[in-house]
Amino acid sequence: MGTTGLIVVAVAYVCGIAVLAAIFRFVVAADFAASPITLAAAGLIAALLAVLALRWRWSEIDLARPRSALDAPAPLRVGLLAFVAAAAWFLPLVDLPEWLRVGAWVWVPMMVALSVDAIAARLIAHWAATRRNWSDVHRLALAVGALLVSMLYGFFYVTSGNAVDQAGQAIASIVALTLLARFARTLSRRGASGSESIPGT
Repeated sequence: MGTTGLIVVAVAYVCGIAVLAAIFRFVVAADFAASPITLAAAGLIAALLAVLALRWRWSEIDLARPRSALDAPAPLRVGLLAFVAAAAWFLPLVDLPEWLRVGAWVWVPMMVALSVDAIAARLIAHWAATRRNWSDVHRLALAVGALLVSMLYGFFYVTSGNAVDQAGQAIASIVALTLLARFARTLSRRGASGSESIPGT
């Protein structure tokens, strides 16, 4: 991506966060205001995660780990796993029965979500580290699968009370999915041409 690409993505990310913050502050939850400490903690955690992601390096042990003769699952299956994991994470936000919203029972959906996501993370890490044809298409499938859940939640829950907002959510989601599909096709073609240029593959 390069330095320029990272700067562009960072600016787009910050602008997106600002827009989402404004939407939630003035439209979705106008009567809710998080404390300064909560906002500062959330911002600090997000910044630390971003730095960790950008500076992460595989260890020599990971790089030397032998690849399996098995192929990685198809990108569609990888995306489906990401969809299920993201859906589990959104589970506590949907209209659960009242008895799951009070007392110690609130831990049940939280533990279910955590368990599903832990299993998904373990599978993804295993496939990425050991399967021979794990590619950028698989990584994109992970992002798309999780993003689709967010889109559906926004359409059926966040904007359900306003037809204009719901239509805007639908249009934005369709545009985003179309662009991601074109990007996936480009990655697939690039991967295929790269394999053809390597002798013995």
